[in-house]
Amino acid sequence: MSDHSERVPGYRQIRMAAPDAPVAALADEETWRARDAYPGILGGGGPVFGVAREREEGGWEVLTRFGDPAPQESRDTMAALFRRAARDAEAAGDEAARDECLAAAGRLDWEAVDEMTVRGVRHRVVRAEQFIRTGPDGPEPPRPSDHDPQPPVKVHDQQLREQGLVTGDDEEDGEDAETCPEVREMMALAEKERERRRRIEEAG
Repeated sequence: MSDHSERVPGYRQIRMAAPDAPVAALADEETWRARDAYPGILGGGGPVFGVAREREEGGWEVLTRFGDPAPQESRDTMAALFRRAARDAEAAGDEAARDECLAAAGRLDWEAVDEMTVRGVRHRVVRAEQFIRTGPDGPEPPRPSDHDPQPPVKVHDQQLREQGLVTGDDEEDGEDAETCPEVREMMALAEKERERRRRIEEAG
């Protein structure tokens, strides 16, 4: 479909954030080239899931990356989005909106709900299929416009050491390496979330 205007029926629209130009233009051009060079389509594994919400002007907007291997992970993400919205509503002094968002998040802690309307907007866990493009020379390799921020592992390690974010000889003993406070904080938050889920499962 080449018509990207607002005249496309809402049910056929999924809006995803695109990189700023000129990267967006390059990515779009590479997509069209790939269609010609790699016309074959093969399954690329099982489905993945993410969260989207309906747009007032029609269509849907993707809110998260599509990488969750199971729907429940996206339900948890949707609950986290509602809790963030509740925090923002509280900061703005909107108690009704805060209560509605917290109630939605609380329900997702106990029920496997794939669609919820919160503050008049439909939110949904969405399924996406993975596929591989193939051509005469085999499967399509990465494109220049693909997001690829990490350097090779040794280069990354050297950069972290130069910035003082990693110390110690972790090549000989990874357990002795001291990570930065931000990493320790993220690890602690992840552990707290795992503990919260464990308590919920035990209570159920």
